[in-house]
Amino acid sequence: MEQENRTGCILHGCGVLAALATALMLLGGLFPGATYCAPLLASLVLIPAQEECGPRAAWGLFTAAALLSLLLCADKEAALLFAALGYYPILKARLDAVRPGLLSRLCKLAFFNAAVLAAYAVLLFVLVSDTARAEFREMGKAMTAALLLGGNIVFLLYDFVLRRLRPLYVGRLQPVLRRLFR
Repeated sequence: MEQENRTGCILHGCGVLAALATALMLLGGLFPGATYCAPLLASLVLIPAQEECGPRAAWGLFTAAALLSLLLCADKEAALLFAALGYYPILKARLDAVRPGLLSRLCKLAFFNAAVLAAYAVLLFVLVSDTARAEFREMGKAMTAALLLGGNIVFLLYDFVLRRLRPLYVGRLQPVLRRLFR
């Protein structure tokens, strides 16, 4: 019976959450500036998937949502950022386990910077986005570095929010959802 419940959770719950993540990514293309917000919001759906169905199902959900986003989203920059960074809520527990805390933060920032640089390398050199190239040329090196620094600060804030959201989900929202869907 437990295995049947787990399979149902994976098939139904993760499918709905993958659709929600994809919808959030699609909505991100409607609003200017949502290029950076949509991937962060879409990745939050991994929290209930990981808590209810486990990390393996959360990885499957992320893979499905990332592929759908890459195929369907008009904003390819946002879709690439989601594909490069969207799985962070799954990875976070492992990075939190690194001690001391300063080394953990440095590992998180190294992950973020490597993922962002890889995403933009794909955007500029593989997909050859003339729009992105023109934006970077127009911004200049100093502004691009400032944008990356700002991204690091936002990422640390996102990490802080995730640290607070997971216990909030487990402590308050999970019991309510379990009562509703019994």
